[in-house]
Amino acid sequence: MNNDLMRLRSQIDLVDQQILDLLSRRLKMAEQVAEVKPIGASVFRPDREAQLLARLCAAADPQLQPVIIAVWRAVISASIARQYPDFTILMTDESEQTARLFAAGQLSVKQTGVPLELCHRLAIGAADIGIVEADELKSIHSQLGLDQPVKIIAGLPLLRSPDSIPTAFILGTQLPDKTKQDRLVTYDERQRIIDLAAVAEENLPPNRSVLGICTLIG
Repeated sequence: MNNDLMRLRSQIDLVDQQILDLLSRRLKMAEQVAEVKPIGASVFRPDREAQLLARLCAAADPQLQPVIIAVWRAVISASIARQYPDFTILMTDESEQTARLFAAGQLSVKQTGVPLELCHRLAIGAADIGIVEADELKSIHSQLGLDQPVKIIAGLPLLRSPDSIPTAFILGTQLPDKTKQDRLVTYDERQRIIDLAAVAEENLPPNRSVLGICTLIG
């Protein structure tokens, strides 16, 4: 075998071991975070995840960005599982692919029949979050809101261009920490259109209802 090839393969093996060591260290730190977090604190922090992805992608070669997003999605989901092993995601038939990509094989994913059932199960505490496609909001918009038991708490993908509407949404019962990048997710009942708004809820037109919030980092 070519000596140069053997040398390169040996170097790759060394880098792989270093990655493994760092990954083990990071997941151990996630367990330590769980130990010092206040009781009842959320383990899902969409704003922090979006900021992390934005920082890493900005520092990397653009060709690496899809790899970074896929790898860190798995790392973050594994970290959530270390902090809260019973963390469960609900999905519909339509949102299954999106939900499974988000879970990255690290978190429990359970099927629900329709978006309305997903909302009901979230409201009674049967899961931690639910994922629906954007089009599915039209059938459940009356069930969602900042003052409702279930609300939108994030948009997917978490990292996206500032002028784009999320293709899917994460529903939950607990709003994430407020940030300056938060946008209201609104629904125009006349035109049946989903949009994002930076204005206060009381300044919205009467035909637009607020379904929740999402962080806008891109």
